[in-house]
Amino acid sequence: MWPPDPDPDPDPEPAGGSRPGPAVPGLRALLPARAFLCSLKGRLLLAESVFGFFATIVFATDFYLIFNDVAKFLKQGDSADETTAHKTEEENSDSDSD
Repeated sequence: MWPPDPDPDPDPEPAGGSRPGPAVPGLRALLPARAFLCSLKGRLLLAESVFGFFATIVFATDFYLIFNDVAKFLKQGDSADETTAHKTEEENSDSDSD
């Protein structure tokens, strides 16, 4: 029994082809039973999960739009300060290149 065999014998497949069931057997352990999902608690949990996912997508989109607006505003403010500083620097220079 312990340690596990490094090369266990594979399960024989039925003659009809592939066996029915989930493609990933470990994933089935994470999902609730079908009877629970059909119950009132299960349906409420499923609705809550879907709503939470949808709210997260809306929040992320809203954050992205606001962040882009703030970034544009800050870049605009920086460029205005740079051009003003550059103009005053040119006016105060004593170059005889004219």
